[in-house]
Amino acid sequence: MASEHNLIVDLRVKEDILAYLPPLRQQIVGFLMRLAANPFSPDIIDHSIQPYPNSFYYRLPSGCYVFWEIVYLFVTPSVGSLKGVFVRITGARFDFDRKTASELLL
Repeated sequence: MASEHNLIVDLRVKEDILAYLPPLRQQIVGFLMRLAANPFSPDIIDHSIQPYPNSFYYRLPSGCYVFWEIVYLFVTPSVGSLKGVFVRITGARFDFDRKTASELLL
């Protein structure tokens, strides 16, 4: 199992999340903890959009989108292990267009 130590969240993204009201903030943080526990969990991956290799976004029940990318410390991680796998959170927002999504995912 991974932990919150495998999450990389830019300061700008943290500030965006903190600006939301507490119920939404809790929903986002809860999702981030699920991502940290297993970014390849079927309940996450099966409901995510993957527009680019290793880049994803997911729509929370509130309508907020969370964007992230998978970063590998090792070229080939061992099967079934999350060692060396990091989740870089690139955004959390309600509205976006194709250009914004590209900026958040690249």
